[in-house]
Amino acid sequence: MNIREFLNLIGSSLRKDRPLVPTNYNYTIKNYNGFIHFWFRTEGCKYTKGKNGGCLMCDYSSSSKSDIQEMKKYILEGLNKIGNPYLLLINSSGSFLDDNEVPKEIRVSIYKHLQHNIDLEIILETLLETITQNKLKEIRNILKYQIIDIEFGIEAFDTNILKYCINKNLNLKNISQKIELLHKYKINSVANVLVGIPFLNEYQNIQTAVNSINSLLKKGVDTIVLFPVNIKPYTIVFWLFRNGFYKSISLWSYIEVLNKIETKYLNNIELSWYKDTSKNPIYKNGVTAPITCLKCNNEVLSLLDEFSQSKENRIEILNKLNQIKCDCKDKWKDNLNNKENLKDNILKIFPKMANQILNENFWQKNGKILEKEILNDFKSL
Repeated sequence: MNIREFLNLIGSSLRKDRPLVPTNYNYTIKNYNGFIHFWFRTEGCKYTKGKNGGCLMCDYSSSSKSDIQEMKKYILEGLNKIGNPYLLLINSSGSFLDDNEVPKEIRVSIYKHLQHNIDLEIILETLLETITQNKLKEIRNILKYQIIDIEFGIEAFDTNILKYCINKNLNLKNISQKIELLHKYKINSVANVLVGIPFLNEYQNIQTAVNSINSLLKKGVDTIVLFPVNIKPYTIVFWLFRNGFYKSISLWSYIEVLNKIETKYLNNIELSWYKDTSKNPIYKNGVTAPITCLKCNNEVLSLLDEFSQSKENRIEILNKLNQIKCDCKDKWKDNLNNKENLKDNILKIFPKMANQILNENFWQKNGKILEKEILNDFKSL
């Protein structure tokens, strides 16, 4: 038993009763003033199948497998309804460039459908490991003139945080190679970074996000998408929240990350998930997005919308956000003095997760070897 196996056991146990996406719910189209977000149903992310537990905060959905012709039919049906957007984000239930989830024949049919709109910018969301030379050639052989962005989740540029707080097995040393490969085919690299990572306090979350953004930009990433964690059913984060071990990040922390980024990089930042945009129709319980407080949240969201939609006056908008006065902001500042230690949090909460989610004797049987791995990973910190 190791930490990866432990978190996979926890995650798969919490997901075992998660409803499948129905086979008649094949795609969604969301239009944000000419920016179209197009999602289509697949079998799901490979990291949430079987004994895999997936990422602690992620609720990428699963469904029954469609045959290629059926999938092609409903995807093209949906794409025929998107109109003439200037920007199109395409994502599946997991990873667009994963051959097992979205076969090559499907991807090629999508590219051919879009190839005549040469002014279109296209974002494809996928796992970093699925980015290969052959798949980039496949894109550029058909989409010769379009601006292409490939978006991938990094979440945090820290090996221990990826392992213990996200359950993501990612070799950070491969990032530079993948970015160079993307740039070789004149494709932009877009990396996702999280704020609100479990087991970290507000201050640690801010510093982790800022350090991750700086590291990724130095490695040549073109754009960072900053995501605050949303609390979603059937995830470990949801269980932690329900049991008093996790509190939603304050939007003031989200804003503080923007404050700490060098101003020359502000236009390299995109914002996402900072407000409740929709509920997953297959869940009884909705998704919980972060807020400031009921008194000032609408004003904050309005300014974040302005920041997100324009790159001409971002410093001015950030100054307006910083000038907002509210009691919740004072409480947030006080919380930044919390001196919680990541290693101690893990050693305190992991046994409770084990005994309450798996069985009451699990940590007694496996705890020593897991604690040894934890102490070894954190011994130099």
